[in-house]
Amino acid sequence: MNRKHALALITVAACCATSSIASHAGSKGAEASAAACGPIKATFDVDLKSDTSRLTPANNNAVVYVIQDTSQGFSSLTAPILTTRIGLDGEWVGANRRQSHYGWVVSPGVHHLCVSSQWSGLYSPRSTSLYRLDTQPGTTYYFRVRVPLVYPGPNLFILDLQQVDQDEGEFLLETTKQSVPRPKESK
Repeated sequence: MNRKHALALITVAACCATSSIASHAGSKGAEASAAACGPIKATFDVDLKSDTSRLTPANNNAVVYVIQDTSQGFSSLTAPILTTRIGLDGEWVGANRRQSHYGWVVSPGVHHLCVSSQWSGLYSPRSTSLYRLDTQPGTTYYFRVRVPLVYPGPNLFILDLQQVDQDEGEFLLETTKQSVPRPKESK
């Protein structure tokens, strides 16, 4: 098999795998998403500001930061449009754009965290990533959202949500801007 045929076979296999993963999400995936994310049509405008202040967990609460890391593989034209909505327990709490972070105070206990792409159609279908989080009083949690470019296709993006430790989280906060999200009004 020559190189051209091998590349075509890999492309077809990857497309089939992507289709299979999407179809297996089914109703359980929709239920999990609904428990964590907000309304599908909600969108945000996001301003960025340089602010080094930090939230502190007070009154027996916890703090959660979601940091969007688009530092690798994105041009100055592509990165600005990658807005990621942040949901907790079925409500949108904020959003990030480009290299930014958003933090908020949460009560202790089990929560369902969601990050979901605001883009659709132009670059890729919507992407959503979920995380079950059991917060403890007085603790700060850090999550990194990466938007890796996925093969096949030059314009297919997925969201990768990972919890990071305090050292990595503080470093990411220092190297990103603070997100100031505003819900867009429905038309």
